[in-house]
Amino acid sequence: MTINWEDNTKRKAFRKALQEAYPSAAELKIFVDEALNESLAAITGGSNLQQITFDLLEWARAHGRLDEVYQAFKNQNPNHPVIKELEQQIFPTPESDQKVVHQGDQRAASSSLTASQRHRYQQRYDTLQSEVTLRFEKLSYLRNGLAIEVSPAIKFQLQKQVEEEEKQLEMLETKLVEVEKLLQSG
Repeated sequence: MTINWEDNTKRKAFRKALQEAYPSAAELKIFVDEALNESLAAITGGSNLQQITFDLLEWARAHGRLDEVYQAFKNQNPNHPVIKELEQQIFPTPESDQKVVHQGDQRAASSSLTASQRHRYQQRYDTLQSEVTLRFEKLSYLRNGLAIEVSPAIKFQLQKQVEEEEKQLEMLETKLVEVEKLLQSG
């Protein structure tokens, strides 16, 4: 099963489902180790569960493993109530498909994009996506350096760099969502 993870609402729903099913970093660490054979500490150095799950999903997305994470989650939590909710968001009923198409028709009538506008927005989206991937990679290196550094002065410097990269990633994600909405509306 391949899910279109470019839709940020699906990623957000999945992140919340992970947080619901694994309400502590320790529980999420076990899931990642057992399901993906990966170290959560190597993936993220986030300080709270929301940041840790966000980083996990961004890492999985950057490495083409988001479907694998989702399937592992489903396998370990087949009866979890969040699964049903997530499945409904990912696989809408035919009635909700018709509503989306109807709303899309209304948006297209009021604001359709020209081919050149669509092309520019797509280029912008691709550029932002590349930048997110690079910044996520940089953030991983910074966090790894922070984890092994012993000098308090350098640790402080690295922590500030990590915080700045997290802010930049958040801003880029917001821009991606905006461009994605423009592309979907046209």
